[in-house]
Amino acid sequence: MRGDERWRRHVHAATELRAAGLGRDAFAALQACTPLSTRCRVTMVEPSYAPDEQKAWLKDASNADDDNMKEALRYSAALLGELRTSLLSPQKYYELYMQACDELRNLEMFFREEQAKVRPHADLYDLVQHAGNIVPRLYLLCTAGACYIRGGEAPAKLILRDVVEMCKGVQHPTRGLFLRAYLVQVMRGLLPDTGSKFEGEEGGNVVDALEFLLVNFTEMNKLWVRMAHQGSPRDREKRDRERSQLSDLVGKNLTYLSQLDGLTFQLYRDVVLPRVLEQVVSCRDDIAQQYLMQCVIMVFPDEFHLGTLQALLGALPQLQPGVRVHTVLSLLMDRLANYAAGDHSVVAQMSGVDAFGQMSGVALKVVEQHPEMPGADVAAMYSALLAFSGTVYPDQLEYVDRVLQTCHNALQRRGPITDPRAEKQVVALLSTPLDKYDVVTVLGLAHYPSVMELLQPRVKREVATKIVQTVLLLFCPKQPRQLNRRCCCCSCNEAQHAKQRCCSVLGLAHYPSVMELLQPRVKREVATKIVQTVLRGGTLISSVDQAEMLFSFIAPLVRDMEGLQDELDEEDIAEDASLLARLVHQLQAPGGDSDAQYAVLQAAQRHFLTGGPQRAKHTLPPLAFAALQVDAATWYRFLHQTASELAAVPAAELALQLFLTCAHSASEEAGLDVTAYEFFEQAFVLYEESIPDSRQEVRALQSIMGTLNRCYAIAPEERAALCHKAASYCAKLLKRVDQCQAVLACSHLHWQPEKEGKQAARDEQGVLSCLKRALKIANAAQQQLAVAAKRPAADAGLGPGGLFVEILNHYLYFFDQGCQQITAAVLQSLLELVANEMAAEGCRDNEPLQAFYANTLAHIRQQKAKGGEAAARYDGLQVQLQPQRQPQARPFTALRQRQRQQAAGVCRAAAAGPPVDVEMARKLLDGQTVVLDIRYGSQSVFHRMPAAEYEAGRITKPPRRTVGVPFAAGQDGAAFVAQVAAQLPSRARIIVMCADGGQASEEAAALLAAAGYESVAAMEGGYQAYCQVWGPSGKRRPPAGRWVSTGKEALKSGLNIPGVAESYDEGGNLQQARWAKGLAPGETLPQ
Repeated sequence: MRGDERWRRHVHAATELRAAGLGRDAFAALQACTPLSTRCRVTMVEPSYAPDEQKAWLKDASNADDDNMKEALRYSAALLGELRTSLLSPQKYYELYMQACDELRNLEMFFREEQAKVRPHADLYDLVQHAGNIVPRLYLLCTAGACYIRGGEAPAKLILRDVVEMCKGVQHPTRGLFLRAYLVQVMRGLLPDTGSKFEGEEGGNVVDALEFLLVNFTEMNKLWVRMAHQGSPRDREKRDRERSQLSDLVGKNLTYLSQLDGLTFQLYRDVVLPRVLEQVVSCRDDIAQQYLMQCVIMVFPDEFHLGTLQALLGALPQLQPGVRVHTVLSLLMDRLANYAAGDHSVVAQMSGVDAFGQMSGVALKVVEQHPEMPGADVAAMYSALLAFSGTVYPDQLEYVDRVLQTCHNALQRRGPITDPRAEKQVVALLSTPLDKYDVVTVLGLAHYPSVMELLQPRVKREVATKIVQTVLLLFCPKQPRQLNRRCCCCSCNEAQHAKQRCCSVLGLAHYPSVMELLQPRVKREVATKIVQTVLRGGTLISSVDQAEMLFSFIAPLVRDMEGLQDELDEEDIAEDASLLARLVHQLQAPGGDSDAQYAVLQAAQRHFLTGGPQRAKHTLPPLAFAALQVDAATWYRFLHQTASELAAVPAAELALQLFLTCAHSASEEAGLDVTAYEFFEQAFVLYEESIPDSRQEVRALQSIMGTLNRCYAIAPEERAALCHKAASYCAKLLKRVDQCQAVLACSHLHWQPEKEGKQAARDEQGVLSCLKRALKIANAAQQQLAVAAKRPAADAGLGPGGLFVEILNHYLYFFDQGCQQITAAVLQSLLELVANEMAAEGCRDNEPLQAFYANTLAHIRQQKAKGGEAAARYDGLQVQLQPQRQPQARPFTALRQRQRQQAAGVCRAAAAGPPVDVEMARKLLDGQTVVLDIRYGSQSVFHRMPAAEYEAGRITKPPRRTVGVPFAAGQDGAAFVAQVAAQLPSRARIIVMCADGGQASEEAAALLAAAGYESVAAMEGGYQAYCQVWGPSGKRRPPAGRWVSTGKEALKSGLNIPGVAESYDEGGNLQQARWAKGLAPGETLPQ
């Protein structure tokens, strides 16, 4: 039809409608459905008329005869004929339909007025069917039929049946859909429902109403589906979008079905649901099936769904692959879950029909039947199933694990998850248990980590972060308990809650694997929070499993983590280690079970040893002290191992203190003297090998002697050996002041204080020997200072002079303790010596020293004034009030004075240092020390062998480190000193060696010291002792009775003795091979 002709038709129809009495409303409807260009032209030619003329025209129309009804229907049909168009989109057609419906309501009111004129509706019902076109005819038929039923002139079921069948005449999808939408709309309140006035024997019942709605639903769904197959395939997406906009027209039928008062469960189960599902499944359309299944779930009651769950779920696997089954299933499960939450009795009913089993089976069947189903849809479907299980069956954790397992299997078959939407759905799946359950419960699920492994690393970190945040909330004792989470207790205080939460988290097997997905910094924060909570809650780690789990949680604190080395400084590491040190005291087995405690601490030790030196020095000591709290003799092996590991860190001072603590515990608490001796031996070895600094040596030696002095259970022989070793180390200290003070402390090892129930060690001779040695060292320090013509430094404390006062105090202490070797005569001689020293120029100006000396003298006077036994002991002592310094004696005069003082027991030592043993001599030879050999010489009367043999017997090679100057005891020292001065300067470090280490070497050392040599010492045992241990090359000799030619032969011979492989003759010369001790010279090798 051309545009001009169509325009003339619209103008003519509008004029005729107004003349027929439908007024401006009909004209407005016509105007709305007219194309814009046509509408404008109609407006332009619309005739103008006055209001008075319009009233008269309407009055004439209302008084019209029967022919005017026919004209009105004819003009109405012309108006409704606009709905026959196929040129409008569904949205525009819907706008035209709504305007036509508005005018049809006016027409319906007109029909009611006609009934008042005693015009039967049957005639009207027949009259409207004379319209020429089917679309206007059926719209008019629906309107007239509604008036027919409302007037009660015909049974409702007959009219409904007739109208719904007549509407089948319109098979165009869009026109048919809107026609049937109008039908169900005008008939909605006229259905013969239960309790309705239209219900009756002739009018029908609810079954007739159901039939009407179901037939209309079926036909509308067919028309709706048919829309998908019209037009070009290129416009398929557009048509799908338009169809989605018309979905509500079809869904109204189901809505009206659910609103019927007479709809019972039996009718729904036997009539409604089977026909609806049959239509849904048979249509084979993605959009229709998706919408209609959701509509069925939404509009019908929950109890209906629960009673027909099997039928409803059975339709899901039959849906098209494009249908988002997970959405439908999620909707169903959400409704049932809310239904169960509102009525707890429903849970038993769901358990009776095995709701979870049915849903799980349907989900599995859907996944198997649709292998092309996206991973996101699979994850979303199982996420909904998981939420349903957590709400309806909160105590059935196996359901949750089963869902995770089946989901993992389904996703694993689809390969790695790279789709962002799928990742999001899997994250939602893993987050669902965290919202429904406690994190302790979730991480205890066997298949939870396997599902996480399907994600990309970035997404894994997101899930792990959420889990960790949940754990942090769990660990926070002040966090309000969330009602949707399950807890083991509700009546405990905050500390008890924290302890219970810690114990629960320690049972999580998969929590460390979740933490591995986090960034190193976040791992450390979580580990710190866990340890702090354990400490705050007082949680006790009572089993090996809990300890292993705990250390796997806090691994970032225990050992170095990749990515954290550059972020942590020493202070951060020390802070972490201090937390671990505090944590050690929470490792306690229940009931004092020593075996269980041993296993727990051993597990902790194993983890601490992986932390590196910076952490071990903080963590191993508290571990050892925790072991010391257990009263069991078998623990000392563990303590020995811990201390040895600490020594290897290296943390020598800490390890030394730990060895000494263990030694004291073994001696005084366990009574294990052999074990205590072993700990002291290890302490001495550690002192010798691992204490490099001189100040550390002093502190370590003081600690050893202090601990040994408090040990009473060690046997006398072992104690004597330890005391001798301590005394030898005292003499090897670098500074003479330290040597003197250490020897004074060593004197107390021979005189233990009395202790109840203990037998104190008392060795008077050992005490006196240490005191004499201290005097000798103090005098050497004083002479060394005098030779150098120096005064004590300002920061030197009491100086060498103070050593004499300290020695005097020790003499007085042992004198008060009743040591018989310390007599009044000895004290008097010492008082004179100390008075001499205090009168020296360097001591007179030292105020602290003078105060110290004055207090010592005041003590003596106080003891003399006490009376009784103390006064009797001190009565013979004469205290000099103003001691005078005597003039400095010449070297040889000092030597003769020392010999005279030996009879009184107080020896004013020469400036020579204490003797050194062959071990120390060998070490000194590696430096700048020179050996002064006074045995023989080619020009000496004391020589016993030719010069060639003397040269071959030198103790050093090359011989430049050995100087030969003969000297014998009692010989005039002037010539000897002159010969030495010709070869060695006064600053040389000299070890004087005679044949047997006797008096000759001591006198020679004293002469050299008095002559101004700064560092002189005699070798104990002389040449004979040195050659028994060391060879001329400086290598240790092999054990007695065994001979080796080379180091290689020693290794081949299988000798497993320390030092054997190094004791061989250079070059393997058999003629010059050395014999070990025990073989006579000239003896041949055994054949």
